[in-house]
Amino acid sequence: LDDEGGLSSHSAVTHNSAQDPVYTADDAINDRLKVILDEILDKNMSDSERLWAIYYYVGTHMRYETVSDKSEDELRLLRYYFKNQTGDSRHYAAVFKALCNAAGYECEIIRGRFVLNGDTEFRRDILHYWNRMRLNGMYYYYDCEADTDEFGTQVREYYFMATDGNSKWSIWNRDHQ
Repeated sequence: LDDEGGLSSHSAVTHNSAQDPVYTADDAINDRLKVILDEILDKNMSDSERLWAIYYYVGTHMRYETVSDKSEDELRLLRYYFKNQTGDSRHYAAVFKALCNAAGYECEIIRGRFVLNGDTEFRRDILHYWNRMRLNGMYYYYDCEADTDEFGTQVREYYFMATDGNSKWSIWNRDHQ
């Protein structure tokens, strides 16, 4: 099995909409997160519009790169992103989480497996990271890295707000374990 590294967060997910911001322990990163949010969010946006703006920002402001440093430290992942604008699924998940937290949403990182070519002889599964959040009593899943091309130029919506009961769920279940 391929391995992208390790990161796991087990924070509680309780907010139904944006509340008081939850920031990182690094003031410089907090300032950068606030600048980004000020650019992409509008106070009249709904929760799903705000979350799409964050998801789209992450997808279009990061290029995929295999990173040899397998750090589990979220601040280290954020610092790497802000220095390089590249990263693997750990970085995408950490940046999405940090922006959501700074916007007042409680978001967590999930560690699991992503299955490529699951229905073929070329099946491959890799260690992979994505996000989960609870809104209006339901858990929603987000996988920005899997929804973005490697150059950070296109963002799809296959894994944006996937949940049991919506059309994205069958695709989500096929690819995430």
